[in-house]
Amino acid sequence: MFNAMISSAVRNAEARSTARENGMGSPAHVSPKYLLAHVLFSRAENWNAHKQLCSTFATRTTLALTSTTIGKKGPSLGKKPDARTRADIYRDLISLGLGHNGYEFFMRLVDTFRDDNSSLSRDTFTASAWLALDLLKSPNRAKTHFLAITVSRNFESRGPRDTYNLIDAEALPLSLLDDRGYQDIDLADTHIGKNPREILRRDEEGRLRDDADVLGSALVLLVELNDDEKKRSVRTAVEKSAVPTSHPLGLFKLHQQKVGPLAAMPGMGGPRGMWKQCLKNGLAGGHFSPRYMGPYTPPPEA
Repeated sequence: MFNAMISSAVRNAEARSTARENGMGSPAHVSPKYLLAHVLFSRAENWNAHKQLCSTFATRTTLALTSTTIGKKGPSLGKKPDARTRADIYRDLISLGLGHNGYEFFMRLVDTFRDDNSSLSRDTFTASAWLALDLLKSPNRAKTHFLAITVSRNFESRGPRDTYNLIDAEALPLSLLDDRGYQDIDLADTHIGKNPREILRRDEEGRLRDDADVLGSALVLLVELNDDEKKRSVRTAVEKSAVPTSHPLGLFKLHQQKVGPLAAMPGMGGPRGMWKQCLKNGLAGGHFSPRYMGPYTPPPEA
């Protein structure tokens, strides 16, 4: 009886395996391997493994949906082949984070980094977090607030640093993220499904343990909005978005020194401060500056 259940599940899955796949899983396609594991892990003694498997599979399947709003699926790719899936958005937002703060993956290998006077332009999101969260005056605010940034995809991009246009940005309390129902799931090399608070906590612990020049970590949350969603406030976008990406960033002594003179400029800080214009210019491919100066080209990494 048990073997018959497995055989039937595999046959049914194989019959659907010709459905279109987008590389991240699709609601129309369930792999035979998944169904086999589902049947095996459904037994009582494997219930914890079963819950983890189903949670992971559900998350991967959800990435094929075309709506960015929680609780909505959007049009199918069959009806709208050019629609952007959640997987597309995750990929692009992760790439955006690397394009504006990617130095952290290799900074320990670059002897000249700490003498790079353009580091604020290189690290757009870190510089913005220092100013938006007012960390020079209140460093502990990184433990209670995060910087949320809403952006729209720029399909006329000329490089990795101008793939998105800024819509708005705002410092929000971390408590806003507590009711989203995050699960402890890791997919690929992203933080999909994981609670941003936990991401931030682990990131800070690791940095403080491994690097004497680190003061802590701050969280930047990126949300892509389409043309119909651009009027959403930053808070509403965070509350409703099914596709936010969490970017924990190190707060280095180097940045503290370089942000100081910028923060002292009249009108730079505050909710409507000029840091937003700096962020806008940075995302447009320029330097982190109130006036557009660019395009900015990061110095060689080796």
